Amino acid sequence: MKRKVYVGNDQSTGKQFSQNFKQKNLAKTNAHARKVFAYLDKNYHYSLRWSFDSNLNNGDSVSIDTVNSNFFKFYLLHIAAGRSFDSADYKTY
Repeated sequence: MKRKVYVGNDQSTGKQFSQNFKQKNLAKTNAHARKVFAYLDKNYHYSLRWSFDSNLNNGDSVSIDTVNSNFFKFYLLHIAAGRSFDSADYKTY
């Protein structure tokens, strides 16, 4: 049975974040993240938003935002134009 809600706030430092995403650590970081999300999916209703700034290989700076499908259920945003996201808009790995 799922509990009502899970609230968390990642307190990782920039140094920890960089270490986790170095090429040699990616497999371990990915495996750990999958375990965390499997646990959350099984036990909680939750919304996820993950954001960070990065650089592309060509030197351009980009901001990357990742949300799960519950994000738009928890944060009811008024749509000024267009449509809301649906399950077909989400890419899973």
